[in-house]
Amino acid sequence: MQFPCGMPGALRLRNLHPLIDGDGACSLVYDVERAAVFEVPEELKLYVAPALETGNPDEELVGWLASADLLTAESSWACLLAAGHGADEAHGWIDQPEAAAAIEAVDMVWKRGRGFSRIKLHLDWVGTFPTDGVFEKVVQHARRRAAISGQDVSFELVLDPEQVTVDVGRRLAAQAVCVRLRCGECDPLARLGTSHENRPWLFAEPAVKLLLSPGTLLLLTVQCILDGPARLIELWRWAKTIGVQSLDAIRLEHPGAGDHPGLGSPAAWLRDYRQDLHAIYEETCAELEAGRSPVEFQPLIRIVRRLMRSGAAAAMAGIAGSYGERGGQAEAGIGRRFAGVESLDPRLLPELMWKRLEEPAESEAPILPCQACWARQVCSHSGYLASALGKEDPRAPSRERCGYWSAEVEMAVRLRHRLDQIDAMQVLRFLEDAPGWQEPRPPRDHCEASGTEPS
Repeated sequence: MQFPCGMPGALRLRNLHPLIDGDGACSLVYDVERAAVFEVPEELKLYVAPALETGNPDEELVGWLASADLLTAESSWACLLAAGHGADEAHGWIDQPEAAAAIEAVDMVWKRGRGFSRIKLHLDWVGTFPTDGVFEKVVQHARRRAAISGQDVSFELVLDPEQVTVDVGRRLAAQAVCVRLRCGECDPLARLGTSHENRPWLFAEPAVKLLLSPGTLLLLTVQCILDGPARLIELWRWAKTIGVQSLDAIRLEHPGAGDHPGLGSPAAWLRDYRQDLHAIYEETCAELEAGRSPVEFQPLIRIVRRLMRSGAAAAMAGIAGSYGERGGQAEAGIGRRFAGVESLDPRLLPELMWKRLEEPAESEAPILPCQACWARQVCSHSGYLASALGKEDPRAPSRERCGYWSAEVEMAVRLRHRLDQIDAMQVLRFLEDAPGWQEPRPPRDHCEASGTEPS
């Protein structure tokens, strides 16, 4: 929750979100405006959150806030960040089934990607592997465009597990592309009574083993939809055991108690997810501290990267720009919509926001929930970001979903802070070598391919 408290004189308190530990203390404070995290001094941990909530900090707390530049004379939007999916990376999606149309789409991506040093193409033919050499033609054409323009290009091919065969594996290895293997998307009713009922990722295990076999594929992301009682920590442990380098997960919200007895409460689902995220956070840090490379859990790592970019951007002059003006206008709209709520308990603001979203006045447009969310600048699902997740998880914000997404952001903020205490070279190697960041170097003959296309 953010606390935009006013302060005496010309100073104001930045919008802050305290991160509460399991014992009720607050060890970290997240600066919403600059997407930065600050460690709270030991002597302030027990009362910093209540003091921020009431807007009545004592002299010692005011001194720390000023020293951390959390008490500032800047305007509210002086440090608004335009933290997108990638600071210097353009994204394009290719899903045309015919080669001519797909190549035309690649050319369009290049026109829109002028000025970016990197372009990432997401190849998704509804999870199938295309026929007639369309895959190879698209990859080779894109690499020729990249060689001409001097840009880097990377690829991520989306496949369903049943599409993976020995021949497909061979062709993927020849082109050296990343693969996103989607599992857990089959009807949950089809899994009832099977040994994999609550562990849908096991259905994809044969395909994963084939893609990870020697000489087949170097970089693989397994994406799994978690529904019902499926636990994230079990998926994580399976990924570590089988050798998956990169893992993505989409946690579905509770369907409601009406027609689904015995599934547990929504609060229990969210609590389990938070616990699983914390376990992944601890294991990731332990692996790095031991000099090993952990599995890249993308829901956390992509936010960590965004936080790192935001931290660098916050030091730049003139960051507000036109985006800051748009953001300021959007926030001013919130002020008009919620005129007079500044004196209310800040904990009521999200509830008010959701009520107004669900019951908008006839003369007013609905409010985008992200405008009132503390995580809006780094959340992968935020309306403030041009995120590539729009194709992976197109669900709109809702009261239930945002609880899971907020938990991911909070744990990523903690992870970002913890990484500063681990060997910098080890962290750098992990973040740069993880599949979500790089992909295999293509064979030289593919970079210099002639007009001859594979059949």
